[in-house]
Amino acid sequence: MSRLPTYAEVLLPLHIPATYTYLVPTELMAGLQPGMRVVVQFGKTRLYTGVVWALHDRKPKEYQAKPLLDLLDTTVLVPAKLQAFGDWLATYYL
Repeated sequence: MSRLPTYAEVLLPLHIPATYTYLVPTELMAGLQPGMRVVVQFGKTRLYTGVVWALHDRKPKEYQAKPLLDLLDTTVLVPAKLQAFGDWLATYYL
C-alpha cells in the first residue's frame, strides 16, 4: 500500500520567493493533486487562495506547518507543463 502525501507546497499570491509547506488534512488527502487551488492561513488571520505546487511527506524544519483549510477544485487547474514553465520563469527572472 502506497503512503499518501501529508504535506503540500503551496504557491501564494504574495511577493515571496518560495512556496510554503502546509499539512494536508486526512479528509483532503484522497482528492488533492498538484495544480488545484486551496485555501490556507498565512500569518495569524489572513486567508489566501493558493495553488498546490507539489505533494510530499517531508515535514518542514523551520516552522510548524498549518493545515490546508479547504480544497476549491475537483480538477487540476494548473497542469504540470504550466507549472514547469512557471518554475523556469521564476528561475530565469527572479
